[in-house]
Formats: sequence, C-alpha cells, structure tokens
Amino acid sequence: MGRAYGNIGNAYSAMGYYQQAIKYHKQELTISKEVKDRNSEASTHGNLAVAYQALGAHDMALFHYRAHLNIARELKDTAGEACALLNLGNCLSSRAEFAQAVPYYENYLMLSQM
Repeated sequence: MGRAYGNIGNAYSAMGYYQQAIKYHKQELTISKEVKDRNSEASTHGNLAVAYQALGAHDMALFHYRAHLNIARELKDTAGEACALLNLGNCLSSRAEFAQAVPYYENYLMLSQM
C-alpha cells in the first residue's frame, strides 16, 4: 500500500502537481514508519523534499533532505547518502547559500570517489 501511495505521489510530481504529490508521499511516509521500512522512509523523505523544493518551500525541503541523509547514513546506504548530499547542496545553492552548500558537495565528491 505504501508503494502505491509513493507511485501515485511520483506521478503527481512528474505532472507538476506538487501539493497532490506531497499528500500521497506523506501517506507513504506514515506507512513506512509503521512497518519500520527505513529504506522506504529515506526514499520518501527524498521525494517529499523534491516536491517541497519545487513549491519553493525550501525549509521543508531541507528538513526532508536532512532526514533522507540521516537515514541513509544509518543504513550505510552510500548511494542514498550521495543522493541526499547532492540534493542538499543543490537546495542550498538555489537559495544562494553557497557557503553552506559547499560542504555537502565536498562530501558528495568524497563518496563518489570511493
């Protein structure tokens, strides 16, 4: 059921209906937490962050990108960690917060060289 909500959310996001996407991704996140699926939870945080960023809600996007990063690190998911680091850097750069973005890009670079 959680995956279905996630897929619906991704479809809405692809169409540019970000409020609808957020609604479905929140439902997926609730289910992921209930069944203790940390991989799904991390991915869903990433999807929520993308939708919030598209709406210009950067504080919410940063919250979800950081949650994605923390869970990826907890799971030792290098690919997920790299994705979250890059997205955090990009989100901060989009707000012209370049000094804050650089460490995320540097960490991404280190991971990508491993």
